[in-house]
Amino acid sequence: MDDKLIYELVKERDLSSDNFIILRYQMRKTRAVNFDGYKFTYYYDDDRGIGIQAISKEDRIAFCYTDLIDYWHLKKLINMSILLSNQEVSTLYIPGLYNYYYSKEIKNINNIYSEANLNIDLYKDLIIKENEYAKNIMQCNDINTYLLLGYEIWEIFNSNGLAIKYDYSFSSLRHNIKLETNQYKYKFQVSMSGKNGEVLTNPIKNEVFKRKTKCKAERIRNVKNYYENLDNYEKCMGNISKIVFDYDFLSVLIHEMIGHSVEEDLANTNNFLCKNNKLALNKIIAPPYFNVVDNPNYEYWGYQPYDLDGNKRNEVEIIRKGVVKDGLYSLYYSDNLKNVNFSDRVDSYKDMPLPRMSNLTLRIDNVIYRKLEKELTDLSELRDLLINEEYISENEEVLYLLGSNGGKVNVKDNVCKIMPEYCCILSNDKTKVLPQRRMKINIEQVCKSALVGIGKVNDNSYFLCKKKGQIVNVSGGSNMYVLFSKFNIDFE
Repeated sequence: MDDKLIYELVKERDLSSDNFIILRYQMRKTRAVNFDGYKFTYYYDDDRGIGIQAISKEDRIAFCYTDLIDYWHLKKLINMSILLSNQEVSTLYIPGLYNYYYSKEIKNINNIYSEANLNIDLYKDLIIKENEYAKNIMQCNDINTYLLLGYEIWEIFNSNGLAIKYDYSFSSLRHNIKLETNQYKYKFQVSMSGKNGEVLTNPIKNEVFKRKTKCKAERIRNVKNYYENLDNYEKCMGNISKIVFDYDFLSVLIHEMIGHSVEEDLANTNNFLCKNNKLALNKIIAPPYFNVVDNPNYEYWGYQPYDLDGNKRNEVEIIRKGVVKDGLYSLYYSDNLKNVNFSDRVDSYKDMPLPRMSNLTLRIDNVIYRKLEKELTDLSELRDLLINEEYISENEEVLYLLGSNGGKVNVKDNVCKIMPEYCCILSNDKTKVLPQRRMKINIEQVCKSALVGIGKVNDNSYFLCKKKGQIVNVSGGSNMYVLFSKFNIDFE
């Protein structure tokens, strides 16, 4: 795209109008391949286009978009959006928006993109090796290995002189595993995100991915050896006194129950973090060692250093020491345009912005740092550690919820529905592995029940968020494990 031409076009506004213009250019390319152990299946996606937004002095907004990027077509579309924004047919009306202070920061980028970064065929041999390794260690044949390589550019211009550009590359590697026992079906996943092909070629990342694969292999062995024929989950929970979550489970749970609850377009539902349709700042919702932070500048999966109006995004402390301190605000949903941490994101140049989290992390400051010899896999060692630190007794039964097959929140009812990948109960003399079942968890009870974190924070759990039909990259994490006192769990 000719940046100088677009920049001049946005400032030109040859209609006799004082409308404010924002133009957003997006170019995204992704290449992906799935290997089922026999054949490769390829997926390609190339998309580029421009979204144009005009704001009138009456604070009306008109929005349109196009994938036809040429001077005369864009000029016509800008003029059309100006005309529409002066009519009552405009898509939005936000009091005070026209006079909002838009950043004038100009930032140039050094493109890291090259066609070689998206050449999926360079990694086929490595994909085959990872697939064979997983099948061998898991003793399971239904394993698909999937590699995604992506690159994205955003350029934002406005009629005040703003010109911001940034780009980033992203990649993910995962195994999708299906397992059938005599009665139940299980789904497991091993995943890692990064940049370009480093998820396969970087020795450190590759070693972490293999450790995760070994972890899932042990869980699969436990499913085969210790699964219980239990149709009545509630009866099984009768003797549970404590619950342990791992960072993969918590990354989804915190995303759903904290992240969505503080996004401004959902805060008007009066969820437990809000009052009178606004975020309940300074409300105590958890113990003083409970902290939640969103960091959009973490340059991997959920990276977005600027919002869709060119404002610099900063790290947001949502929960600090158990107290609600901040939210994820939106220029398009806020009744207070003085907020400085707008977090508007979109899936595509075709969309209007929504407040969205990026990389959400739970950090428990009351933490046991002693390293486990097999910190990802050996739950009996974890149990011994908790006994030695006097968080549980030798006679207690502890429920472990590890990994996640997705979640969904109802912020109005303060309930999160989530399916753990691996659910087991450990006592001194027995391991019970339970079938995968979707469970309903009360958000407020979870926050109040946190006791201690185990291990350092791991923030490389990634997934896709599909809020309101817009799919964006998000990631998160927590301490390696977190111990909670027992709270109510309902099963579907």
